[in-house]
Amino acid sequence: MYLDPTTGDMSFGGRTCRLRPQAFAVLEFLVRQGSDFVSRRELEAQIWPNAKVTRNSLDQSVAMLRRDLAELPGLDVITSRGRG
Repeated sequence: MYLDPTTGDMSFGGRTCRLRPQAFAVLEFLVRQGSDFVSRRELEAQIWPNAKVTRNSLDQSVAMLRRDLAELPGLDVITSRGRG
């Protein structure tokens, strides 16, 4: 996987997909964390460091990311209720 922060593009398996800015920020943070679980609170603090956001803001960003990743088979964001 290759992430290009200058364009917001993500490449995987020979295909490229342009991500929306918030979706790109979420994916970039998750990739940097590796296989570790990431809590909602950690994601919110990283993506919106100086803002109070609603639960819906993160839910929408993850939903956008999942829609974008649907174009690239083999990648998915997994939610583990109560863990991260």
